[in-house]
Amino acid sequence: MEYYLPSTRNSEDRTREIEDLLQRFGACALGPGTYVVKNLKMPDGTMLRGEGSATKLLLHPEGSFTVQLGSFCTVRDLMVLGSEEPIELPDAV
Repeated sequence: MEYYLPSTRNSEDRTREIEDLLQRFGACALGPGTYVVKNLKMPDGTMLRGEGSATKLLLHPEGSFTVQLGSFCTVRDLMVLGSEEPIELPDAV
């Protein structure tokens, strides 16, 4: 499968690789593992899928959001998580 991206089992940012596959093939299939992403943007009509709870998208500590969907996008069979590092909050809102 040309649009399959295996996990590297480390904490490197995989955003560019995922976005490239979405642009080229309209889909990206992620294998089991954790994929660190920063502000991942899905083009209209694309699909991102994993292998159930074995696949995790994790927000990079410097990112504002994990994934932003375009129109008519599909995200399935994966977990989307916020950053595992504490985020500083303002004293007053």
